[in-house]
Amino acid sequence: MTLPAQDWPQDWPPEIRRAHRHLLDRDEEDDNLALAQALHLPQNLAERDLMWALLICQDASFEMIADVFNYEVDVVRLVDTLFWNFRDRKHEPLYVAQVLNGPQAGQVPVPKHSASHGVFDLI
Repeated sequence: MTLPAQDWPQDWPPEIRRAHRHLLDRDEEDDNLALAQALHLPQNLAERDLMWALLICQDASFEMIADVFNYEVDVVRLVDTLFWNFRDRKHEPLYVAQVLNGPQAGQVPVPKHSASHGVFDLI
């Protein structure tokens, strides 16, 4: 399903519309968006994770992070807006806890299944 641009919520960042155009129209080249997206490939996860860590730092500007990676500032803004979104949510304690502790933060652990007894180990 595609939403016509005029039906999109007005508070959505322009980067979302840009990504939408990029994904629907492969003839329209957007090298910075392609680079931001490529950071999620398995071979680039260490670089992505370092960028995410820097985006958590309050003193790290988009310009400084771009200099660290030798990217255009636009790439860092795209990563932040489309794939990370920490800075907009840094005042939400549960979100910050989940980011810092991993995906298990705030979730109830699933009981382990005991192969020997065929029951769940609850403790």
